[in-house]
Amino acid sequence: MPEHAPTPARYCQFAKRFLDGFSWLAPLTNNRFGDALNIEFVHEQLFLIEGDRVLQNIGYSEKGTRFSESDFGKSIDSLEDLLHNGYWLVGRPYHPEAAKQALEEQKDGEYYSFFSNQCQDWADRLKRNMERIEKERGLPRLGTEVKAGECDRFWKEQPPTVPASVVLGVVAILLGIGACLSPVVAAERSLFVLGAFFIVSGISDIIYAVRGHAWSQFLGTMFFAALNLGAGAAMLADRSVAASWAGGLTGIALAINGSSRVLVAVRSRPFRQWIGTLLSGLGFVLVAILLLTHYIGRNGVPFGLLIGFNLIIAGASTLWLRWTAARAAAKSPPSGSQSICR
Repeated sequence: MPEHAPTPARYCQFAKRFLDGFSWLAPLTNNRFGDALNIEFVHEQLFLIEGDRVLQNIGYSEKGTRFSESDFGKSIDSLEDLLHNGYWLVGRPYHPEAAKQALEEQKDGEYYSFFSNQCQDWADRLKRNMERIEKERGLPRLGTEVKAGECDRFWKEQPPTVPASVVLGVVAILLGIGACLSPVVAAERSLFVLGAFFIVSGISDIIYAVRGHAWSQFLGTMFFAALNLGAGAAMLADRSVAASWAGGLTGIALAINGSSRVLVAVRSRPFRQWIGTLLSGLGFVLVAILLLTHYIGRNGVPFGLLIGFNLIIAGASTLWLRWTAARAAAKSPPSGSQSICR
């Protein structure tokens, strides 16, 4: 078993703190399983430490940018300050020079998303980069030994994003236009069209999750894939149930899918990229309410028009997300513009 170098006077180490108002959920998520999937209700930050002093800290915020706790009026100048601000150190220490290079090379991702690209995902990528750099430079591992093979286990470096398929966006817009032009036909065939669309969306999410190899966001992506597949299956099944249901399963499926869109939109940054997602989610929720309260019928012209309108918004929101993310990435400065070492 190889020996590890003692912790030097200056080193980098991650620390976590509870999210405001969510500490009561800690027993459910703050464990090895939650840590592996990055679903803990905590914030994770990197600290540069020298003795008992904290020289600098860097993390990833909901605005989709790097930040220091001092930006929010939190002065953390010592290990005692760190504890007073609710942080506790986790993992092993790293060489500052490895952290500096890793931060320069780190790709933050095109946007912040609570379900696929938040502070824990960002910290995970940074840890893997630091471990790789230490190995390439021949720097001895500091602190507690890590089990053999843990550093290079099936991780593929890529900044995670929520899937934004151009093809699905265009298909949704075309289907929406067709529904608006022929609302009666759209209403009669709406269950089949919507069911097929949601199933295809779910399958595309699964392909994205598996092929991306970004396992820290795997659970969130598969969750929304399951929602899409469930919504599609419910709509197709609703075609054969008694007429007394009056689109009940369709309404439930639209409500679940719409609510998930709203939840993703309000928890993701920058918000302007997710306005279309929010509008499409609210649209699906509105149609669901009208169906479940029998204000409209599943086979009427209003339903066909509403479905067409919502499909157009859903497709446009997907294209908007893709375009704004690519535009922001092209304008943003290199990720390494902020360093942990001065």
